[in-house]
Amino acid sequence: MKRKVFHGDENRRKKRQWSRQKCGHCEQFLSHTQYHEHRRLYFNSTLNQWTTVHDLRQKKCEPEDVPGSSSSESEDGTFDSFSKSVKQDVPGSDSDEESAFESCSADQQGSVESDEPSSSGSSSDEGTDYADSDEDVVVEEMLQTEEVELPQPTPGGSNLQHRKVLLTWLVYFVLVWQYKHYISDNGTEQLLRFMRQLLFCIGEIVKEHSDFCLVLAANLPTTLYSARKFLNIDHDNFVQYVVCPQCTKLYHKDDIVINGGGRTVARTCDNVPFPRSKRPRTCGSQLSHKLVLKNGNIKFYALKTYCYKSVIDSLEDLLKCPGVEEQCVKWKRRTISDDLYADVYDGKIWKQFGNWKGNKPFLDLPRSFGLMMNVDWFKPFKHRNDFSVGVIYMVLMNLPRSIRFRKENVILVGVVPALAHEPESLNNFLKPAVDELNALWKGVKVNTYNSPSTAVEIQAAVLCFASDIPAARKLCGFLGHSAKQGCSHCGKVFPGGFGEKRNYGDVQDRDQWPKRTSQEHRRHAYRVKNCVSESAAEKLASELGYRYTVLFELPYYASVEMCIIDPMYNLFLGTAKRVFTKWVEDDIITKTGLETIQTRINEITVLSDIGRLPGNIKSNYGGFTAAQWKNFVLLFSMYCLKDVLPDQHLHYWQSFVLACRLLCRPCITNTDLMLADCKLMHFVKEYEKINGEMTITPNMHLHLHLKECVENYGSIYGFWLFSFESYNGILGSYQTNNKTVELQIMRKFMTSGILGNMQYSLPEEFKDFFLFSCISQLETSENSGEIVQPPQFVMASSGPLLGKESIWSDLTPICFEKHYKLGRLDQEEVSALRIVYGTLHPHITVASLNLPSLYKRYKSLSVCGERYGSTAGRRLCPYARIVASWCDKDGVVSPGMLRPGIIRYFIVQSLEIDGSQKSHAFAVVSWLKSSEENFGFGNPLSVWSANDFENAGPAVFLPVQRIHCKFLSADKVNSGQTYLVVSPIYRRILL
Repeated sequence: MKRKVFHGDENRRKKRQWSRQKCGHCEQFLSHTQYHEHRRLYFNSTLNQWTTVHDLRQKKCEPEDVPGSSSSESEDGTFDSFSKSVKQDVPGSDSDEESAFESCSADQQGSVESDEPSSSGSSSDEGTDYADSDEDVVVEEMLQTEEVELPQPTPGGSNLQHRKVLLTWLVYFVLVWQYKHYISDNGTEQLLRFMRQLLFCIGEIVKEHSDFCLVLAANLPTTLYSARKFLNIDHDNFVQYVVCPQCTKLYHKDDIVINGGGRTVARTCDNVPFPRSKRPRTCGSQLSHKLVLKNGNIKFYALKTYCYKSVIDSLEDLLKCPGVEEQCVKWKRRTISDDLYADVYDGKIWKQFGNWKGNKPFLDLPRSFGLMMNVDWFKPFKHRNDFSVGVIYMVLMNLPRSIRFRKENVILVGVVPALAHEPESLNNFLKPAVDELNALWKGVKVNTYNSPSTAVEIQAAVLCFASDIPAARKLCGFLGHSAKQGCSHCGKVFPGGFGEKRNYGDVQDRDQWPKRTSQEHRRHAYRVKNCVSESAAEKLASELGYRYTVLFELPYYASVEMCIIDPMYNLFLGTAKRVFTKWVEDDIITKTGLETIQTRINEITVLSDIGRLPGNIKSNYGGFTAAQWKNFVLLFSMYCLKDVLPDQHLHYWQSFVLACRLLCRPCITNTDLMLADCKLMHFVKEYEKINGEMTITPNMHLHLHLKECVENYGSIYGFWLFSFESYNGILGSYQTNNKTVELQIMRKFMTSGILGNMQYSLPEEFKDFFLFSCISQLETSENSGEIVQPPQFVMASSGPLLGKESIWSDLTPICFEKHYKLGRLDQEEVSALRIVYGTLHPHITVASLNLPSLYKRYKSLSVCGERYGSTAGRRLCPYARIVASWCDKDGVVSPGMLRPGIIRYFIVQSLEIDGSQKSHAFAVVSWLKSSEENFGFGNPLSVWSANDFENAGPAVFLPVQRIHCKFLSADKVNSGQTYLVVSPIYRRILL
C-alpha cells in the first residue's frame, strides 16, 4: 500500500532538503559536514568535475562488487549493500537500531565518518558538558537521517563475517593500545584515519582483493565515538553529580536549572548546614555558569562535577569475569600458623567479623565480600600545585594478595573535583556509596559469571579504610594531627596552644595512654552532628576529639579498629624523609658527607628489579618517592651512613632500620612483631633524648600504634598504600584537555576496564593471530616482584630439616629454562651428594641408594616466579648471590647460621626413593668464608671474605627450596684484602 503523505511531513522533508546540499558524487542531499568531506575526496578542482559512483564502478573488473548483493543494482552503490547486510553482525547492535556500519553512506569508499565532531585542538570526547553543542545537532541529524534508503539485507556469507570480525579485532587493538600507552584521543583518531586510507590504497593496488579491502576501509571507524559505538562501549555509565563549590552538597545535573514563567535560570545552592541555628544561613553558592550559543540558545554548565560509579554495578561487573568467584573463596583453604601474619585474613578484624557485634556470620556465607576503601588526592598536572583531584578506590579483600590490586580488580568509586581547598568533610561525597553499602550489607541480587541468567544474592561490607593521615582523619571522623587530641588510636592530649607547635614527645608512659573505643566515637559523633551552629560543633569536637562521619550509618563501622595507619607514609615518606632532612639542615650530614653517601651508593651492586636511587643525592633526596626511601632505609642506609653520621645518631637510626626490615616482611611472626615494636620504641626514645621532645613528630607517635594495625590486618603488605598510589600515577598519565578533568579521568578509567573485561567475549575467529597482541597490552606490572609461594616452601627455607621430606622432591613451583646440558658427577661428588640425600631423607639407608652420575645442568631457574642466576650465565650473575641456612665450616651441612654464597650452576637429578622415581633440584654453591674484620658495620650488615670460600663438601649441593633470599653487596678493601659487605634482601613472598 502506498504511504499517505501529509502536508506537514512534506514541509518538513523540504525543509531538511533545503538545509542540505546535493553531492555530485553520490547524487544525495547531504549535511554541510558530509558534503564538504565528499567534495574534498571526490571533486577535482582542476577539471571542475565530480568523480561519480559510476566512474568508480567502471574501474572494477567485475560488474558485481560485493558477493551476495542484490541482483537489482542500487543507486547507493556496493558499499551500502554491505553496510546494511552486515548490520546484525556488529557486536551490540540490534535489528531496529543503527549500528556502526549504518553510518557509512553510498560513497563510503573514501569518506570520513562524522559520528562526532573532531577538531585538531582538542579531543573528540574531552571537555564534554551537559549542554549539546551545535556540532552535536549535526551529528544527531546524520545518525537519524532518512534521506539515504539502504537496500534490504542480503544473506550474509563467510566474507561478511570475516570482515566484521577483522574490524572488531582491529578497533579493539587500537583502543587497548591507546589506553596502555596513554595516547591522546586526537592521536588515536589520526591513526584510525591513516589506517583507513591505507586500506583504500591497498584495495586500489591489489585488484584480486579490492572489494574486501575497500569494504573494510569504508566501515572502519575513524572517530573514537564511532569506535566505542562499534564495540558497544558505554563510557558514561556513571552518575555525574553537580557539586557546590562552597559546601560540597551534591545535586543531580538536571536540577541545576529552574524553568518557570517562560524563563530558564540557574539554580543556587539551597543547603542549610545548621537548620536549628538562631539565624540559619543558606549557602547560596552558584552551581553553574551560563553560556549563550551561536543560535541564541542558553545553556548552563556545572562549575564542579563529582563522577560516581555505582558500587553494586562495579561488583557485578567484577563478578562477571571468569574465575573471580573461585579466587574469592581461596582464603578459606589457607593453612597458616596462628603465630604468622601473612595477609588480612590473619588479622583480628577478618577473623572476628563473622560475629561482629553479634551479627550474622557474615564472611562465612556464600558470596559475602570484604572491601577495602582508599581516599586520596593527586595532582593531574605536572607544573601546577594548586590543582588537586580526589579519588575513591575500593578493592575486594577476598581476592588473593597477588591479584587483589591488579587494574582489572580495582574499583574507581568516585572522582572528586578540584576545589579551592580540600574539603573539610567527605560526607557528601561518601553518601551515595554509603547508601549502596547499606543495601549490600542486607544483600542485593546480581548476575555473575557462574550465574549469568539467574540473579544471585551477594553481600559486602567495608572492613578497612586505608588512607594517608589527612585523608584518613576526614574519612573516619577524627580531628587532624595538629589537634589537641591528634591521634586516631589513643586519647593522649598533646600540649600546645593556638599557633604553637604541639609537643608529641614524652613516650615513656605509653601504657598509660587512654584508649579510644569505637562505641565512644559513635556516641560523641552524633553529639557533634546535632550542634546548632558551626562554632558550637567545632568547640565540642575539639573537646571530645571526634567528628561525625557518614560512615556511622553503616551498622558495622568501627572507627578506631578500621582506620589503619599507612606504613608507606608513616615510616618512609614521614619519618625517614624528616629525619634525613633534619640531619642535613642541622649540618649533622655535611655537603662532603652527602658526596660520600653518593659514592657508597654507587659502590653497591644493585639488582634490576630493585633499581638504583636517583643520582646526586645532595640535590635529589627531597624528591625521593616512597619506594626509593624504602630501598634507601632497608638496603643502602646502614652502609652509606657509616662514619658519616655520629655514632649516637647512627645508633637510633639502626633501631629504625631493623624495625622497618621486620615490619616490611610479607610474612611476620608474632615474635618479630613484638621485636619491631620494641625497636620503634627505642628509636623514638633515643631520638627524643638526643634531639629534644619538640622534634618528635605525629608520625613518630603513630609508630607506637603500628603493632595494633598488624594485629588487626596482618602483614603490612595487605594494607599499605603502595598499590593505590600507583593508580594515582595511572590516572595522572591520562591525556586530557585540561577541562572537566574529573569527567575525562572517570571515562578513560572505565573504558580501560571495559576493554579489559572484553577480552573474554572477543570473536573466536582469528584468535590465534590477534589475541596475544591484544592481551599483552592489558598486562600490568603492578605486582612485579611479589612472589606467591605455598606455605610449605616458605617454611622449608629456614629452620630444621625434619618433617619436610616431601618438599625436597616437589619441583612444581620451580620453572626451568628450556636449554640444559647433560653432565656427569665424579666419585667425590657422588659421595658428597649421597650424604645430602641422607640428610634430606633421614629414614632411608644411604648405602642402599642407587645414585646415578648423570644430571641435567641449568644456568638459571625461577622459584614461584622469582628468578635465580649463576656464574655460568653471565647476564644473571647478580642474581647468583644468595643467602641460606645450610653450610657450616669446611662444607658441612648444618641448618644453622645464615651464610652468603655464589651459585655456580643448577643441577636436576632423578633417583629411586621408596620405590618411586623422585627428582631433586640443587644449586651448586661456593660458600663465602666468614671474616674477623667487620669494619664496625652492625646488624643487618655482615662482612665476608670476597675471594675465600669454604672447602668443598656436601654443603656444596643446596636444595633450591632451601634458598632464603638474595643479597646486595659492596667491596671493601683493607690492607690489600678484599671483603664483601652483605645486605640481605627479604623475599617478597605472598601466602
